[in-house]
Amino acid sequence: MKELIIVDGYNYIFNIFDNIRLINNELEEIRDRFIDELAEYKIVAGCDVIVVFDSYKYPKSLKSRNVYKGIEVIFSGSKTTADHIIEELSNIKKGYEKKVIVTSDNLAQTVVFKENIYRKSSREFQAELQHIRKDLGNKIRKINKQRSSGSFSSIEKRLGKDQIEKMAKIVKNPDRKSLENKKDK
Repeated sequence: MKELIIVDGYNYIFNIFDNIRLINNELEEIRDRFIDELAEYKIVAGCDVIVVFDSYKYPKSLKSRNVYKGIEVIFSGSKTTADHIIEELSNIKKGYEKKVIVTSDNLAQTVVFKENIYRKSSREFQAELQHIRKDLGNKIRKINKQRSSGSFSSIEKRLGKDQIEKMAKIVKNPDRKSLENKKDK
């Protein structure tokens, strides 16, 4: 099932960080880390992800759209809100069986509900991201544990019986002509 996740970026960040006041550099760093998390989420969940950040309060800001680590990142520009862009995207993005809007904005929540469009709160999405991160961590630890314990899959376990028999014949009776040809080259 092809799924699209559209995230109201600053709404998510400020809801998760309890509206703490951030200086510009911290906000930029948190925004970049959040996009990194979305990139991991995209890979694990197998869906498309768009994150929209409000920039309408900055009079000179222009609307911009970039792709960073496979995530479409949109800044709304000075004339438009993220909510407006999210509503627009939810209507124009075709070919998805399911679209999920991640926001805790009450106005956006009421506008969003349409066929194949669902809403997920910032807290719900954060819990999902944490679950995926924990699951990935457990899988990585399991792989590392297997590697460090010295267990590996022998060639006999990886090849089929027919392939092993063919290799044994080659080792026992190598074709002299093919060996001589390789020496001449």
